[in-house]
Amino acid sequence: MAITKFTEENSPQSGEALKQYLHEKLLNVSPLDDYFQVVKDLTQFELRYNLDSKDFYTRFQQGALGDDIDFMRWATKYEIHQQMKAEMEDLFRLLDQYPLPVTA
Repeated sequence: MAITKFTEENSPQSGEALKQYLHEKLLNVSPLDDYFQVVKDLTQFELRYNLDSKDFYTRFQQGALGDDIDFMRWATKYEIHQQMKAEMEDLFRLLDQYPLPVTA
């Protein structure tokens, strides 16, 4: 989901206005957007540290990399990525199993 930063110029003027704004944003949310953002974040870590996320995570879990806050964030993003990927794979399996009806 895109990040919105409020300033004095664009800040909702009431709780109701904020509620309406959030409602509109949530109607346009795509899980794929969230997945792509996680992939982008992982890629940035991989480029910064010249290390594949899977290899990083294995080494991090073994305690070989320490507890740097950046590594903790990377590990969390990797776990989120793995969970999202598994959920999408389950969904695609279901779609293969139960095809959607097609109208002529």
